[in-house]
Amino acid sequence: MTKIRANFGTIEQTESDLTTHAGNLRDIADRIETEARSILDQLGMGVGHPEFESRMALIREKIAAHLDENLPRLQQATGRMGEEYQQGAQAAAARLGGGRGSVA
Repeated sequence: MTKIRANFGTIEQTESDLTTHAGNLRDIADRIETEARSILDQLGMGVGHPEFESRMALIREKIAAHLDENLPRLQQATGRMGEEYQQGAQAAAARLGGGRGSVA
């Protein structure tokens, strides 16, 4: 028989870590924007070039879309996983422990 163990504290910590990582990724996105500005400048398409702002807007849009789409999904999935494990553990405890239903 396969045993499944869930450490609820670790699952909750993972959800919290994702929030921290989201902030870190936004910092990285800011650095990417800075580098993109430098590259556009080197290519002669820097500040003052007619397409500069539209290119920078596209870069910002793509980075934000990726972060905004993926990070909340990861956080929600982690939260749901913790809730499902908790519910399963409570149901198992109720069946095995005479209906007490508590999980440590």
